[in-house]
Order: sequence, then structure tokens, then C-alpha cells
Amino acid sequence: SVVLVGRWNPAILSPAGIKKHVFKLPPDQQVQVAVPLDGVSAYLVTNPEETLVVHVEEERLQIEVPKCTFASLQQGMRVACNALESLPVTPISAAGFNLNFITKTVCPELVAATDCHIDNNFATQGYRIVGRSTGRSVAFGEGQINITVTRLGDQSQVNCNFHLATRELDKVGVWLGTAVETVKEQLAKI
Repeated sequence: SVVLVGRWNPAILSPAGIKKHVFKLPPDQQVQVAVPLDGVSAYLVTNPEETLVVHVEEERLQIEVPKCTFASLQQGMRVACNALESLPVTPISAAGFNLNFITKTVCPELVAATDCHIDNNFATQGYRIVGRSTGRSVAFGEGQINITVTRLGDQSQVNCNFHLATRELDKVGVWLGTAVETVKEQLAKI
């Protein structure tokens, strides 16, 4: 996913506004819109290729990448830049993109990453540990990569959040312009 934290106006970024400002589609182009039944949640607007789903709340513009490919992630980063270019007076405080991985079987490296001496203390007190997690933040360019490893039973999850805290739109544009090859290199190292 790609996230822009700021003060977004849902009235401007209605489904029609998302089509115009985020996807940059012509007026006659169709998009899918999922309407919330609770009347409170955000509309979910899907691009014609069905590679991106956008929703807007006052504090964030979020672009989901349901097909989970690097090409779709890059497309999501580009449309986030479209929103910034179309609505340059929107106050921004952070930008990021997230890559999440799940194992289906036990991964010894992730077991080792989440084991900790404190586990013995819990066991001594009679607690059965049902989940473990650990996290680190590492410097990357002008921002950081927040890495969280979580283990529940035989399944592990690794979340990588490429995060930049800034109010400067040009820095956000550079951050969202990070080459997919660079992202792949970082993930391979992690």
C-alpha cells in the first residue's frame, strides 16, 4: 500500500475527485466504487485495471495494491504523486509505502528473529506464549524503513514500512519516486 498522511478533504476527493485528481482519468472513463453500507466509512475507488484501490479519510489518502506486484506498487506511488500535484496546498506530514510478507510454514530465520530471553521469564510465570514480535527502524535515504516481524504459531509475517516524515512536497515526490529496483534491493538485504 501507499499512504499519504495529511489533511485531505473527502469532499474534494469524492469518487469523481479520485478519478480526476488521483487516477487522472478522462471524465467518460469508468471506475468501480464500493459504497460503505455503514454510511461512515470511506468510498473504495478502484482504477479500471483493478490494480489500485483508493480511499480517503481526513488524515490520510491510502492506495491499496490488491494484486501485490512491484509494478502495481510503482503505479500506486505514481498516483500518490498525482494527488500531490493536483492538490498542492494539502498539508502533508508523512508519506510511506508498505510491503508485507507472510510465510505459510515455519521459517527458522524468523523464529530466531522473534525468540528472546524474556520468553523464559513468561514461561516461569506459567504463561504460554501464543505470539511473538520484534521490530527495528533503520535509516534509509531521508527517511527510514520500519521492519516488524511477527510470529503466530507456524506462520510469520514481515512488514516493511518505508516511512518519510516531512511537510515538504518535493521530498515526498522524491520518496515516492524511489525506484522499484532500489526497493527490491532493500528487501533482499532485510
